[in-house]
Amino acid sequence: MRLPNTTSSTHTCNPMPRTPLAPRSANARILKQKKTSKKELPPHKRAVVEGMHLASISNWEISRLTQTPKSTVRSTLKLLPVRPKGSSLPRSGCPSKLDKPTKRNIIRFCRQNAKATYTQVRQELSLECSDRTIAHLIKKQGIKK
Repeated sequence: MRLPNTTSSTHTCNPMPRTPLAPRSANARILKQKKTSKKELPPHKRAVVEGMHLASISNWEISRLTQTPKSTVRSTLKLLPVRPKGSSLPRSGCPSKLDKPTKRNIIRFCRQNAKATYTQVRQELSLECSDRTIAHLIKKQGIKK
């Protein structure tokens, strides 16, 4: 008994025709991922999370009901004893380039020499900060230049 010839030209398996490549959007990857806003919870939503926790609802259930990530619920409940009246804690911010004595020297110099420019103040007091830093300090003190 002879097997049929599978390599004959009558029975060929043609692959699906290739579709032309569509233009790729640079935002396609971003649109697929669900990004969080990285904003802090409003006080009302924070209070809702706290109330649900006090009602012995699990963190997972709180997350599902409030449509908040589980990590946000966890961190909100973790920081609960530290927050005064449920309000956000102040941020530490960037450390100041100027210490208190240097700030006093700048203010005293600017009050004595009202016409001096920020560059002159910086050069006269041999400061290692920018003119904008001096400008912010002067404005904060209410001194008009």
